[in-house]
Amino acid sequence: MYKTYLSHARIGILLSILNEITSYSQEVLVPDYICESVPNFLISHNIKVKFYNIDLNLKIEWEDLNSKININTKFLIIVNYFGFPQDLLESIKIAKKYNLILIEDNSHGYYGKFNNKELGTFGDYGITSPRKHLPLKFGGILYSKNYIKFKNIDSIYKSNFYDKFNYYFSSNLLHLKLKLKKRLKGEIFEIKDIYEPIIKISKLDKFSYRAIEKNNWQQTINLKNDNFKKWEKFCIQHSLKNPINFSVQGLNPWAYPVILNNQKEVIFWLNWGVNNNVLVFSWPTIFNSSEIGKSAKILSKNLVCFSTYNYINV
Repeated sequence: MYKTYLSHARIGILLSILNEITSYSQEVLVPDYICESVPNFLISHNIKVKFYNIDLNLKIEWEDLNSKININTKFLIIVNYFGFPQDLLESIKIAKKYNLILIEDNSHGYYGKFNNKELGTFGDYGITSPRKHLPLKFGGILYSKNYIKFKNIDSIYKSNFYDKFNYYFSSNLLHLKLKLKKRLKGEIFEIKDIYEPIIKISKLDKFSYRAIEKNNWQQTINLKNDNFKKWEKFCIQHSLKNPINFSVQGLNPWAYPVILNNQKEVIFWLNWGVNNNVLVFSWPTIFNSSEIGKSAKILSKNLVCFSTYNYINV
């Protein structure tokens, strides 16, 4: 697979579509449980988006997906949630059956492997986001089976002094950074939906590229696997339910997700993370549409993630 380095992985999704689309009446099937930045970005470029449902176990509701396929359906986007290959093989079969272009969103699981093949390389196109595993502001990759020369990429985003300082500070003094964050911001008392601005199409800057290429990814994966297993033990002890039933072996898990009962519990665990100097966060803000299913809405409100990036200190 050919690799194109971009400032953000979602740009790769758009470029994949633009490389294949023959009419703007053609539709892209997108999971309803996905960060709003992806559909908003596509819609801003006049791409027609149609949502299909994801259930509470982060699996595709196949009956719903099949009902959404019509003569205008051209693309199918699937997501490897938190770095785990959910419904990947079945998605490949469906794409072949209906002659769809499969785009594999592996933004959460850079360098992870499934069946001895790197995630992000199973579809016709794939994206991944190494910046989610490093303290970088920029860093996405587009995988494509053929070399593509994109003419409409502007080198707009540049890592500034603060971005570089944050990278070194977070890489070496994360525990101190979390203590300072706690002192400056205090506890969380409410959860707000955060909508990202529409980004420009941009290549990756040299600083971020070097940081990604020089990183020891096998060491990162080993650390994240170790932290994932620690979080797994911790969450079992606290009766917290992980919706994913899949071995972490060979993968690069972005986080250990748990589904809670209500917003009160979510705020409790977010504050617990602040007070214990570990990264705990909610994900994602989803697209605001009547097409979004009940399960996606519950997940977006009640799911929290224990990051595998930092060591567990409890």
